[in-house]
Amino acid sequence: MDLNKIVIYGEIDGTLADQPRENYIGLGDGIIGGQGDGPLRPTPLLLGVLTFTDNSFLHDLAVGELMRFPTEKLALLKAAQDSINGLEYSIFVNGSAAGFSDSENFSSKPYHRLVGLNT
Repeated sequence: MDLNKIVIYGEIDGTLADQPRENYIGLGDGIIGGQGDGPLRPTPLLLGVLTFTDNSFLHDLAVGELMRFPTEKLALLKAAQDSINGLEYSIFVNGSAAGFSDSENFSSKPYHRLVGLNT
């Protein structure tokens, strides 16, 4: 998230602007993900997902939900949630409107190997 903030708000002199300086467009390839002993020896996880967004924070949170991470317990994803509070956004799955509460209907099995996290 910090790098995305620099990309969007960063000035040539190394400071951060008050208003966005650049637009963000993200494309995520989640056709086959990896879980377990990654990144060098992950177990393939078939997700069958392509994501496209103009909000990096929403993207991180949506992918975390798709992987069924406990987003409220992961600092990075909790910060992403805090950064989108008050924003209007839409989530579509296979062309139909959806919400974060619908993620269990279209996501894979829960990801269970989060090292150092008490779930």
